[in-house]
Amino acid sequence: VINKEVNFIVQQDLPIEIINRLESVVIPTLQSFFTDTDKLQNSLTESVTEVQQLKNELKQAHELAKTDELTNIPNRRGFNQIMEQVIAKALHQQTSFALIILDLDFFKTVNDTYGHLIGDSTLRYVERILATETKGRDYIARLGGEEFAVLLPDIDYSSALKVANNIRLKISSKTLQVKNYANPLKLTVSGGVAMYQMNEDMEQIIQRADKALYHAKNHGRNRICGEESL
Repeated sequence: VINKEVNFIVQQDLPIEIINRLESVVIPTLQSFFTDTDKLQNSLTESVTEVQQLKNELKQAHELAKTDELTNIPNRRGFNQIMEQVIAKALHQQTSFALIILDLDFFKTVNDTYGHLIGDSTLRYVERILATETKGRDYIARLGGEEFAVLLPDIDYSSALKVANNIRLKISSKTLQVKNYANPLKLTVSGGVAMYQMNEDMEQIIQRADKALYHAKNHGRNRICGEESL
């Protein structure tokens, strides 16, 4: 629009000095201004794109930091975040939830006998069982090593024990044939179950579930122990 107006002015019956001034100074200055403005706009657009890309990469990095690389489910950090959300919801709705902590029995023997690649495959196998034995509103996580956690919102104690035992039976009822090994791999798991008590913090329910788990480990393994049986 400005270029059009300048050209219109130049075409008018003006003194030659003014026309020369317009053509030699004003018009080149305006053209340079428009060019610089376009470059600035392009630079701003590129900067916005780069900032958005950095935000996306940062978000992805945060998600990866909360995800177990082997099983692709939440790790301990991700589990803690989920637990905080579940506790907040339980407090708001005045409800409870169950925590199951599971630990594969003699998992070191699996690694020592079959190697770490089979050990890793075993952990992914257990993750798939946990996923099939829980519902969409439930949460599963790998706490580290051969230890897993299951969060069951809006459930009672006896039902939580049943879920934990179903998982245990599903794991112990199958044998896995390992290539180049005559003896199949048989897994068992021990677990502890605890119910959230109103206004307690995260560590308290984890400690009770852990205590129940160690009771199961110390009394024969391949079993589920609830906190009320201690």
